[in-house]
Amino acid sequence: MNQNQLNSASHPANKLGQPLDFLTIINKVEVRNEERITAEEKQYCEELQANLYSILDNLDKWYGLLKTESDRYKDYRNYYVHPNGKVNFGSYYIEETSDLTFRKYDFMPFEPINSIVELRANVINSFGSRIIRYFNEKYNIEVPVPEINKKNMQIDFRPDYNTYIDMVISHLGGKSFHDTAVEELLSNFQKAVKPGYHTDFLPEVKGAKITFSNIIYWDTWQREWHNVSAIGSDDIKTFDAFMAGIGYAVTGSLNVSHQSIIGFDSRNVDTSKEYSVTFKGIEGIKFFKNRRIDIRFTNADSAKACFEKLGLKDLVLPNL
Repeated sequence: MNQNQLNSASHPANKLGQPLDFLTIINKVEVRNEERITAEEKQYCEELQANLYSILDNLDKWYGLLKTESDRYKDYRNYYVHPNGKVNFGSYYIEETSDLTFRKYDFMPFEPINSIVELRANVINSFGSRIIRYFNEKYNIEVPVPEINKKNMQIDFRPDYNTYIDMVISHLGGKSFHDTAVEELLSNFQKAVKPGYHTDFLPEVKGAKITFSNIIYWDTWQREWHNVSAIGSDDIKTFDAFMAGIGYAVTGSLNVSHQSIIGFDSRNVDTSKEYSVTFKGIEGIKFFKNRRIDIRFTNADSAKACFEKLGLKDLVLPNL
């Protein structure tokens, strides 16, 4: 299977805007990329899979017991077992006066059986989501989480974490986690600092300081009613992308966000002081009521290096 086929297998429904179906993908992705992950990542995946299998063992035990019990009723009920393990059963009515067996009061295992099938699908879906989310968060990448088609999932299906890792590697186009993370981080940073149609300012480096404008928007309601400078809820992600780019350019780290600013509260930003950060290379960050942000570096050379590394000198104002 070539790389184009792998990418196609990893994104079978992206163009249609539909959820990814893991069960459609699983038989198409045949590579094994376990050697591409660290020992720590392998340990995390193996522990998660062991926990999953423990839950599945218990669910399968109860399913087997209840399924055996349910088979006693298949001759007189509308009884059908789907491939995913769910039992189709019809309702029936027995007159109290003519029923000498009291069967209408008997315990019927059908609903518990179907609940177990639902629990199996949900825990498997959670398992895959956790693995992919783990790599997304660790490397700041955006691999979509596939959804299980519960109707097509066999009752004895058990996923292998390697298949999810194959999907992640395929999504990355064969690149390393780090290279892809850097690529996406810088792309998100560029989106955050790209001048909008209503701005006349470009990022500017002066001495040991880089000045930005219009990265964030203050919450109007908080400003008017509480006189508080709060970053709008829709802008937190943008501000995190901004901080991630600054952090990477200065330290090489992929895990910088607004949480790296000491004492910073996005719901109540103090525009009267300069904030410090948890990493070296930046002396302070200052916020202004007019939405300007100043990043002060240890020296002018560091500021210039950051400015150039992030491609800020290539930004241009939009043509109005």
